[in-house]
Amino acid sequence: VLVDAPCSNTGVLMKRVDARYRVHERTLSSLGELQRTLVKRAIDLVRPGGVVVYSTCSIMPQENRTLVDQVVTSRGDAALMEERLRYPQRTRRDGGYMARIERDGKVT
Repeated sequence: VLVDAPCSNTGVLMKRVDARYRVHERTLSSLGELQRTLVKRAIDLVRPGGVVVYSTCSIMPQENRTLVDQVVTSRGDAALMEERLRYPQRTRRDGGYMARIERDGKVT
């Protein structure tokens, strides 16, 4: 299951300068709730042993690693297997995040 989550767009600020004026703590909080819900639901939907790929065009930890860690820890039936974070200033391309989450293979 692919979750290409709505996000703050902080990984594409060089290209979308207007986005920097829309990123507020209130916005991040609201996006975080939605992102968390989407990841949890994706894990619910994937078969045991299946994979969820979570991606954003954000470089903010609270939309990426921090959020994935919180979801995985709270569930107990999923694990973070791989992640990648691209910073635009390092790659001269858009930044973003990807996490590969695997659901426990045990059938309950």
